[in-house]
Amino acid sequence: MTGGLSVRGLSVGYGSSGRVVDGVDFEVPRGQVTALLGPNGAGKSTLIKAILGLLPSTGEVLLDGQALADLPARMRAQRVAYVPQQSLLTARLSVRSVVGMGRFARQGAWSSGRSGDRYAIDEALAQANVSHLAERAFPEISGGERQRVLLARALATGAKTLLLDEPTSSLDVRQVLSLHAVVRELAGKDFCLLMVLHDLDEARNHADRGVLLDAGRRYLQGAIQDVVHMDPIRHVYGVEVREGVGLGFVLPEES
Repeated sequence: MTGGLSVRGLSVGYGSSGRVVDGVDFEVPRGQVTALLGPNGAGKSTLIKAILGLLPSTGEVLLDGQALADLPARMRAQRVAYVPQQSLLTARLSVRSVVGMGRFARQGAWSSGRSGDRYAIDEALAQANVSHLAERAFPEISGGERQRVLLARALATGAKTLLLDEPTSSLDVRQVLSLHAVVRELAGKDFCLLMVLHDLDEARNHADRGVLLDAGRRYLQGAIQDVVHMDPIRHVYGVEVREGVGLGFVLPEES
């Protein structure tokens, strides 16, 4: 792989409970959306946090051929950004201020008044389609809007590698489609995108590649249509895939 994220032999253990993630290898190429899949307890969120360096682990994580562990924490934060499932922030900060937090890794202090930071914040707001919310109080906007603001905060870091942990888990169907539309645009700009998803149909409709975990180990990686397929899903989830079941949705055409 010439560019992107490469995870090699990554393992995470929690004391006497043993390894939650056990020797996982996979690739996340730039310019594509990679879905991280697996049942509850498979180790998806743990794996994301280990890649970020938030949990102690063994193995190696390379970004564009360079080991992330060799980078100072600030430089790592400039290259890899995280979008959590939700924010616990309750302070009545404006959306602009929340997005401005993403500039900390670039300046080392609250510095959203600088022209370079203002530009980066405005650009991130626009990329995530939340510019119209800039002066709203973050706790007062909807769940879907908050998720896009958290995405904007990650974009404000300037990082072109994003790890998203179940970003659509609490969103309605329009909000899900809107967020995936933003992520697809980022893929077109050569971003490296790894997204934990719970819904297999959603993954098949919106991702290019899949990494399927089974009890902390990688079971399969590859094109999404090969990963979300009868045999792998039967083995890992214990269910049968039925094609042509369910509804499909798209955003309306702009007039």
